[in-house]
Amino acid sequence: MQNGRLVEAAQLIARCLGLGEGVALNLLYGVYDHGPAVLACHAGLSEDVILRIAEARARLSWVPSTDLSRMRTTAKGITGTEAAEILSALDGLWQGGVANTGDRRRFRSAA
Repeated sequence: MQNGRLVEAAQLIARCLGLGEGVALNLLYGVYDHGPAVLACHAGLSEDVILRIAEARARLSWVPSTDLSRMRTTAKGITGTEAAEILSALDGLWQGGVANTGDRRRFRSAA
């Protein structure tokens, strides 16, 4: 996290939670603080790790928030059950090909 290596963090979190890596990547790299907060809440990450993720995200040019506590506050406002339901739905969409741009072959036949 100190080097801003969110890709590796997303891959590790995805493997530990049994999620598609693309889901975790999208949640960590997204513009809004809710995505990483849901991921962090479901993973049961400590506040220290959540703040490190927030700091790494703050260095991304497209993330408008510089308030490092916003993601932590959002994570505290979500229950583990809510986070699990959200991630399950997102992973289901990902597995179904919705927004899964990692496998472009799936979309070529539709064009």
